[in-house]
Formats: sequence, structure tokens, C-alpha cells
Amino acid sequence: MTAPLISIVLPVYNGARYLGQAIESILAQDYVPWELIVVDDASTDETPGIISSFVARDSRITGIRNPENRRLPGSLNAGFARAHGDLLTWTSDDNYYRFAALTEMARTLQQRPEVDLVYASYTLIDANGRTRGEVQSCHPKLLGFRNTVGACFLYRRRVYERLGNYNESLFLVEDYEYWVRTMCQFQVARMEANLYCYRVHDGSLTAQRKQAIDEAREAMLVRYLSHLHWLTPDERGLVCFELARLATSGNRRSDARGFLRRAILGSPRLLFLRHRRAIAGRLLATVNAESSVADSITWTASRSRELHALAIHAHLGGLALRWYYRIANTCAHPAAAMRRLASALHH
Repeated sequence: MTAPLISIVLPVYNGARYLGQAIESILAQDYVPWELIVVDDASTDETPGIISSFVARDSRITGIRNPENRRLPGSLNAGFARAHGDLLTWTSDDNYYRFAALTEMARTLQQRPEVDLVYASYTLIDANGRTRGEVQSCHPKLLGFRNTVGACFLYRRRVYERLGNYNESLFLVEDYEYWVRTMCQFQVARMEANLYCYRVHDGSLTAQRKQAIDEAREAMLVRYLSHLHWLTPDERGLVCFELARLATSGNRRSDARGFLRRAILGSPRLLFLRHRRAIAGRLLATVNAESSVADSITWTASRSRELHALAIHAHLGGLALRWYYRIANTCAHPAAAMRRLASALHH
């Protein structure tokens, strides 16, 4: 059986420092039928020359250049418009693949025809390539709370044909939004293998635009909240608490009250800190039970700071406790008080 062609899109803007290593990691793959489309997003450094040298070196590499800067989602769309592969992925100029990454992901898709997208664990490295930690892939169900797909993934062409382009209006969370759209219509699966190295450095978008990324993630979650069909009402309420946390950190109190109101109306018991912890605990216990091997992180209430994406953040926790004691100690009918509180949050 002939191995399917893998199309890899590599968008780059002024990435001369690491671009060569990223491309070399693709050339070193033990998987042969691939094509690489390098999209130069109007770079002003030595990037064009580096691309040209690799294009001359290997016929599987194509270089295209945007006449003006289109940012990441625009460059991805330009690259995938030129892709011919049955399997698709993209990578970054400052990251690189481990030796058998393409083989491992393609094999998983071949062995599991019902799955349309797979993603793997990866290593965090610093600007000089030193290891700084590992990100273990988590269950797809947690995609409703954060980008669990991460940096190393492979998906079938039918995903692209149905979903179309990356959303250019959602710069900074274009990948997260694409994976949520994928999860809404296709089956997604995690791999435990560590197949990639992700570089964390001062020049990366993640380091430079943290606040903007949080704001974009909030807008994306608001847009898709009603479409997260794999979440229970309680779990969807936890997403609302996370949205309230993001709004609070941006000093948008009115928006935060609106998200809290949605959480309370959808699942009133979420107001109480202990219930949020219990629901989050059950969610994560289910996630671990459904995984072939439990996630490397032990999800417990004692690690609340690491679980803020599941709405167990200290700021909202203290607020919930104050409301709890006020209602429990002063109201003869706490349920009615809860409804009044939800109504008050609307104003």
C-alpha cells in the first residue's frame, strides 16, 4: 500500500535564525512522501535566501512569498491552497520535528480510520535549544477549556475540504479555533508519543502577545460556547467561569458578571467552590479513565493554580465563597436567592 502524501505548510516572517533547523528536521524524516510549502510572509531579513537554498536542494520543497504581510492565518491559507497531500499539517520556523514524527502520526491515522486528526506530546526548549520541560498531550475533551492539540498534529484532507480556511480575523488563536471547529464535526485523538520540540523565547508570539492572546481566546470561546456538544452543562458552566476570569483580568466587570450569570443559570451549584472542584475533578477523572494511559499531570484541587483554565482560579474562588456564606447564612430559601442573584448579575 502506497503511503499517502503529507503536505506541510511552514509560514515564516523574519525567521532566519531558526528556519534552517526547522526545514532540516523535515528533510531528516524517515517518512518519504511529503511536500513542504514554505510561505514567506514578506520577510525583510535573510529568510528569502534561506528558502531559495532549500528549494534548490530538494524538489519536494516549494517556496512562495506574500506580496504583503498577511500574518499567520493568512500565510497558512496561502500555503494550504497549494497543498496536494491527503494528510495535512503545519509547523513553525522556530520549532522542529523529531526523527519519526511524520511516520508515527501517519501510522496512527492509518490504524484508526475513524479518526480525522491526531496530535502528540512535545518538548519545550529555550532559545538555545536546552530542554525546559514536556507538554503531555491531554484528552480531546479538554479542548473546550484550552488548546489541547498543541504544536504537533496531522489531519486528513477531508477536514480541510469541509472546514475551509483558517479564520484570518482570529489572529493569535487561529489554530485553537480551527481545532474547535474540527472537534465539532470530526473525531480527534491524542497520541502519547513525544514527537516535536517547541521553542519558547522572547521573540515568539506567545511571549510577546500574552494579553492579546487571552482576549482572542475569550472571543473565540464566546463564539463557540453553544457548539461544544461534548461538554455537559456543568462543564460548559466551567467554561463560563473561565470566561469570567478572563474578563475580570481585563477589568471588564460587566462582561464578567454576564459570564457568571450564564454559568449560574446553566448550573446553579457551580457558584459554590466545592462544587466547581468536584465537577472539574469528575471531568478530569473521566478524561484520565478514557485515556489509554493516565495523563502525566495529577489533576487535584490542591493544584488549583495549574487548573485556572477549569475555573478553579483563586480570584473567582474567593468571590464564590463570599457569596456562598452570605446566601447560606442569611437566606431562608437559598435556591430562590440564587435565582435573584443570577437576575442581579444581568444588570
